[in-house]
Amino acid sequence: MLRSVSDLQREIDDRISVEEKLAESEFLLTAAGNVGKLGGWEYDPATGQFSWTATCRNILQTDEESVRNESDLLRFFAEPYQLIIRAALHESTALGHSWDHELQLTTRDGIRKWVRFSATPLLNAEGQVSKIRGIIMDIDRYKTLELKLVKSIDQMAQKNSQLQSFTHILSHNLRNHSSNIALLADFVDESTLTKDNEELFQKIKTVSKHLNGTLDDLSQVIKIRDNQLEGEQLNIREVTRQVLSVLDESLHTSQAEIAMDFQEEEIFFPRIYLESILMNLLSNGIKYKKDHEHPLMRLRFYRSKTGLKVLEYSDQGKGIDLSLHADKIFGLYKTFHKHEDAHGVGLFLIKNQIEAQGGNIQVFSKVDAGITFKITFNENA
Repeated sequence: MLRSVSDLQREIDDRISVEEKLAESEFLLTAAGNVGKLGGWEYDPATGQFSWTATCRNILQTDEESVRNESDLLRFFAEPYQLIIRAALHESTALGHSWDHELQLTTRDGIRKWVRFSATPLLNAEGQVSKIRGIIMDIDRYKTLELKLVKSIDQMAQKNSQLQSFTHILSHNLRNHSSNIALLADFVDESTLTKDNEELFQKIKTVSKHLNGTLDDLSQVIKIRDNQLEGEQLNIREVTRQVLSVLDESLHTSQAEIAMDFQEEEIFFPRIYLESILMNLLSNGIKYKKDHEHPLMRLRFYRSKTGLKVLEYSDQGKGIDLSLHADKIFGLYKTFHKHEDAHGVGLFLIKNQIEAQGGNIQVFSKVDAGITFKITFNENA
């Protein structure tokens, strides 16, 4: 049956439409490949011949006729990478294995670059490999940055290790000297000293005592930073009760009042750190209360809107002027009120203990309006 002119014209229009869509798709694929520096290739195990897309040829900086077989391809790679490619092609052909490697090649113009070279075998009806198809992608920019980053991390790790060794050696040597000074001071018969020498000797003993105290503080900091303790499941009420029993005398003498609002019961955290944090916060609340007033403190433990557990301490004591001291409040040996027991170590230790476990601490305060510390725990750190 002969088809009408209109049927033939319709068929011609349909074919033109399909060809236009194919051309559009090919253009988009080529454009995407050029932007992403990603090209496709195919290998025929029966003939040992390669075919490459235009982007692949651009990456290699050569024409397709120059890379027809395995030997042509291997010329672009140094010997270690040649072995990888040979083994990958053999496994794909013989065993049907896919592969994905990052390799360094040298283009025809002598430019060295990193590429991602991957392949997937195609099987025929008999289950044999009929074709191997894959991609080659120019990743030189990203690989170079990655290698620089790895090198920087290695250098930082090495410097950090050297610094830790230096810190331990320095701490150990200073400890020996300070211990010797204290030991020698104990041997001195103070009754034989003149009044002037006795006063001088007392100053030496005081300096020796402070030196030992400083070394004890530094030793604690070094231990926190060197050893990340394992957490354990703790009951916040139980730990708080134990800390309060230790502070019982101070709390009784100062007539302190402590309100507790624990909406959550459990926290995964090192016990020794949690005890230290509560001890330092409550001790500071007693220490820095307003003159002639009883300490009023509050502990809250709850879950934030983001699902993290938060310990909040607040008091109505002297407070701190954060406009002047915000950047110093967690510094070592930083004190903001006169007190005979103020050493400027407690808040420094708290911050290090919390951050060592992946958490963070915030502070809110005004002079004569008390202070609030908000500790956010990260149990998944």
